[in-house]
Amino acid sequence: MTDYLKFWQIEEPVYLSPRQPGELYLPDRLNKTFSEIKNLCLTSIPLITVVGASGSGKTTLLKWLYDAIPVKQADVILGTVALPEQSPGWLIPQVGKFLGVHTHSLTEIVKRLFDLREEKRKLVIMIDSAHLIQTTEACSEIISLLSIADLAGSHLTFILAGRSSLDSLVESTPELKTRVGLQVSLEPWTEDEALTYLNARGKAANLNFEFTQALVAEITLKAGGIPAVINQEAEKILMQAAQSQEKKPSLVISSKKAPPKATPEKNIDPQPSTSKTVKLSSLFQRPGQSDKE
Repeated sequence: MTDYLKFWQIEEPVYLSPRQPGELYLPDRLNKTFSEIKNLCLTSIPLITVVGASGSGKTTLLKWLYDAIPVKQADVILGTVALPEQSPGWLIPQVGKFLGVHTHSLTEIVKRLFDLREEKRKLVIMIDSAHLIQTTEACSEIISLLSIADLAGSHLTFILAGRSSLDSLVESTPELKTRVGLQVSLEPWTEDEALTYLNARGKAANLNFEFTQALVAEITLKAGGIPAVINQEAEKILMQAAQSQEKKPSLVISSKKAPPKATPEKNIDPQPSTSKTVKLSSLFQRPGQSDKE
């Protein structure tokens, strides 16, 4: 790795290193989508769904929103469903903890939602890997919280992000389907979008190299247009170039090669922003539950 960084005269890997939300260099259509979701979740829309394949940018979107929603306007919870859920018990304890209700009492949560209304603040709950909510029964806590918010006259918005099965679950759950204000599908990137992205991010990292249209066409084909895989392939090319001491790397793949199959998503527990103490990120799981169970 040291030789690789030294060869390209950079301090860290260009495409696999974590970036702040403001340094994502996303395609224009995604910037517009992200901004639309941000604006809508600060209104009275109760439910927004975001679906896409593994690596399509769902977690990136939620992290961007977590950082972008003004702290003066809303309290934000960002969490990841840790394990497949088929019954209630995974959500309300975490929400109660965030609201300072240690008994997890719905009555106490109602009082806190009334307080938020008086403070003229929103509550935004963002749930990553929401496709792991597998039954209508497991959705009951979301439905209950939305109903309580309606009674309290407070503004509560859920943003659920997951794979395509999430849309099927919402569609089959009338209490959720009628509340959906926006459905977003994160589509694969085009060659032009990947080209603009790779070179913008490379320039920001002071990388003395620009990807050509032909090279990006091969990368995009191999990655199936999935951003996470595009990053992996771009970094791999730079590393191979460093090994061969070649400043003009190339990639050769068959034009008939199918895109790689989606790999299972890792449950990421993003760290909360230290400058925004009213925000919380965590795993949504039952008390006492761990990933090892």
